[in-house]
Amino acid sequence: MSITFSTTKAVAAVCVAMLVERGRLRYDELVSTYWPGFAKHGKGNITVQMALSHEITEEIAADHNKIREILENERPKWEPGRRNGYHPYTFGWIVDQIIRHSDEKHRGIGQFLREEIAEPYEIDYHIGLPMEEEHRVARITVPTMWDRMSEVLHDWRVSWYFLSLWKLLRDTPLSRAVNNPSWLQAVAQCTVNNPDYHRLEQAAALGIGNARSLATIFDLVRYLS
Repeated sequence: MSITFSTTKAVAAVCVAMLVERGRLRYDELVSTYWPGFAKHGKGNITVQMALSHEITEEIAADHNKIREILENERPKWEPGRRNGYHPYTFGWIVDQIIRHSDEKHRGIGQFLREEIAEPYEIDYHIGLPMEEEHRVARITVPTMWDRMSEVLHDWRVSWYFLSLWKLLRDTPLSRAVNNPSWLQAVAQCTVNNPDYHRLEQAAALGIGNARSLATIFDLVRYLS
C-alpha cells in the first residue's frame, strides 16, 4: 500500500456523495446548516459545494474537536464565492467535520469510509490506518534535484514542474497552504513516512491504499449510480 496524497480528496468526495444521496446533505445548502459554528467571521454564506471546490500542530491534528474550533475561528482570505484557492490539507479536515455534523451516527470520515465502503465491499483502503497494517505501507523518498533535472532530458514537458516548484517557493497563498502545517511535507522534504501521521483521519492527503482499491471505489460509484 502507499499514501495516495490528493487522490484521497476524491475518496472523501464519494463519502460526501453518499450522504447527499441519503438526504443527509445538500451540495447547495450552507455548511453552517449542518455545522453552525462554521458561520463565524463571514463564512456563513459558504455552501457545501463551495467547500468541496476549494472556494496547526501535529497534536492538534489528531483531535477533531480542536480542528473544528480552529476552522470555525478562521477568517476567509477573500470573500467566499469570489475566488478559488487550493486547500492541500484543510480540505480534508473541513470534509471530515461536514461528515461528522451530517452523519446520523456522527462518525468521522475514517470510520464512515470503513463501515460504509471498505468493509462491505472488501476494499483495502484506509483514512486513518490501523497500527497493525503499518508494515504494509511503502516508504516514499524525495528525488534529488539531479533526478528531477534528468527527467527533463527524457521529456522537456517535465520542465513545467520547475515552474510549479518555483510558485511553491514564493510567498503566495498557494505556497502558504502547501507548507502549512510545516510538519506535513512531501515536496522539499518528506515527512509523510511517519507512522503517527498515518493514524490521522486526514481526508485530503493521507489516504492509504493501492491502485486496485482506488479503482474499485470509483467503479462502485459508476456501478451503484
